[in-house]
Amino acid sequence: MNDPSTALRRLSAALDAGDRDAVMACFTDDATVHVMSGDKRITFTGNDIRDAVDELLTGFDNIRMTPSTRLESNSQVVEESVLSGDHTGSFVGAKPTSNRVHVNVKLTASAGPDAPQPGLKSLLVEADTRALLAQIGANQDGIGAAGGMLATVRERHQGVRILTAAVPPAAAAADVGAAPGRSGSRRRLVAMAVAASLLLVVFMAWRPGSSDPAIAADGIHATPPVATSAPTSTPSQPAATPTPTPTTPAKLPVIATAAPKSVPRVQAGQQVVLRSDVTFAFDSAALTPAASAAVTRLAAQIRSAGVKGTIQINGYTDNSGTVAYDLALSRARALAVARVLQSGLAGRPVTLAPQAFGQANPVAPNTTDANRARNRRVTIVLPTPR
Repeated sequence: MNDPSTALRRLSAALDAGDRDAVMACFTDDATVHVMSGDKRITFTGNDIRDAVDELLTGFDNIRMTPSTRLESNSQVVEESVLSGDHTGSFVGAKPTSNRVHVNVKLTASAGPDAPQPGLKSLLVEADTRALLAQIGANQDGIGAAGGMLATVRERHQGVRILTAAVPPAAAAADVGAAPGRSGSRRRLVAMAVAASLLLVVFMAWRPGSSDPAIAADGIHATPPVATSAPTSTPSQPAATPTPTPTTPAKLPVIATAAPKSVPRVQAGQQVVLRSDVTFAFDSAALTPAASAAVTRLAAQIRSAGVKGTIQINGYTDNSGTVAYDLALSRARALAVARVLQSGLAGRPVTLAPQAFGQANPVAPNTTDANRARNRRVTIVLPTPR
């Protein structure tokens, strides 16, 4: 059996070169490619694979595959990567934006029989399609935009961590003499342990400052307690109980208050858009539980990206109410999002600046229900890195 790792490396090099024929040469004649989009699986074979490759290479230039973790076995490879490219052509109906697009992907590959060059017989691609569509302007998905930010951070990680799916010696010894019918359960346990290790490695690779295991995720030093020895005159006396070292709670970011009569402005930086008709109930500034959880996840991704400086939270409405009422509603909604971000960004050197725009700056004419829904939004603007 060919080594699927070698075939994947050839595929990455062919995509980097933008060479369709070289990409197709990475697959066997009877290859099957499965692409997962959410819960939907799309299967490609033969010319369908070629057409999909053509669409990808037409829509994007300077494509790059950056692997971070690879789990290898004799017959299969599972690789976590970031796929990036310049959106210079039409793709799934979206016009070129010239944006550099970053998408997290997971590739599960198996190779065909021995041949002059390794070829992929089966490839499963699990991609963050929400992040892809958000970055090429196909939708205004806040969670998708955050997924693109996370992929951008992951791409900066240099090197790939390689894990093997071999059974540890202790586990192999434990299988000796096992009752028939139990080996499948043991193999599943080993597989679960390997999967847990893979997730841990990926998590540690994404964390900023992960080279220092004594630093907690929120930047607080986790100092281990120092054990004290028992007196030498009474060796039977139990050791003294160590006194826990008190820790100072992480400081919450400041939520800035705008000066009276100040005119709000939008700073330069990447924007994450939250649709208000999804995030809030009608005519309400209370976040739904699902929206609160989504904003909390976004805070974790902002923390992982090491963002510093002022984060704007800008509230907007359609023109259904009075100017004064919509201004107050947009302010209350921006503040609600800021408070959730504040809890998730404890200890980070950021300032949160909620602003109220009300009916100003619509992204579409308020002439249809669909357009008004687009205008009801809260936009999180991250500062441009210095």
